[in-house]
Amino acid sequence: MKKFVLSLTTAFFTLMFTGMLTSCPTIPAEKTPSDWLGILPRNGSFYLYINHTRANPVIKGILKKAGQLGPSVQAVLDRTQKSYLSVRLTPGGRTEVSFVLLGGYPAGYIRGVLKRNKEWRLVENQVSYYQNIRQPLQVAIPKPYMFLITSGGDIRTMLTHYTDESIFPLEKDIGLDMKSSDLLLFFPLGLENHVADRLHIDWRKISVREIWLTGRTTDDGYTFSGIFLIANKTGARLFSTIFKLTLAALLRDIDVESAGKRLKNVQVLIKGTQVQITDFYLSNDELITMISSILATKEDKK
Repeated sequence: MKKFVLSLTTAFFTLMFTGMLTSCPTIPAEKTPSDWLGILPRNGSFYLYINHTRANPVIKGILKKAGQLGPSVQAVLDRTQKSYLSVRLTPGGRTEVSFVLLGGYPAGYIRGVLKRNKEWRLVENQVSYYQNIRQPLQVAIPKPYMFLITSGGDIRTMLTHYTDESIFPLEKDIGLDMKSSDLLLFFPLGLENHVADRLHIDWRKISVREIWLTGRTTDDGYTFSGIFLIANKTGARLFSTIFKLTLAALLRDIDVESAGKRLKNVQVLIKGTQVQITDFYLSNDELITMISSILATKEDKK
């Protein structure tokens, strides 16, 4: 995610949440992860789910290192229970991000601020939304417990998905993982070449068709598992070797102590064209360092 997107969304939250937040409304319990993901655009390079009740310390740590953690952003994080987002990395170099935030938001207060600010205009629709006239930013608050924001011009699509109760086509295992995990990263189309380049991952020799990674909190960190669907069995065997090398390089880059012992605990299992990874542990500080390093590297290469 580009630092531009972080700055853009931070500026918005700073504008909106300088006042006192209201109490948290109830989020419908009958809604599934597929329902919430279904609101997002379908053109994402990858999708992310965050359980903020467990993951906020790491999220705040990452934003702090990026210089984006102000009081207003902290207020939003503290009022958000869960978030679903899509990130589209275009071949032309743009990064487009869309959020579905679930929690408790002062809808009336936000609408009042937007109406008084000349940089925002109200667009009347079945569910109305606001368009920033200077930046590619759109927002909508269809319910007090739901806040939608996009930098890709996709707010009409998101509202259509919301009103039509569109469901994201998730495999059953991924939906179950989202219910039991605190973090989930999902690449529905695997790693296209331009996406791999943007994420600094060199897996070009292998056709990775789909990826989902889950993280579950421990006392002081996260244990990660993953499923990688590969085009063929030969590629799956090759991928298992390359992935171990990738993990070794990752641990070396973030100066993990006892990296060798850490790698020995990681289980890699090949089932046909599926490669399963389990028991990869990172402490909170290591995870913050790793993600902050990725963001910094991208910014330096612009």
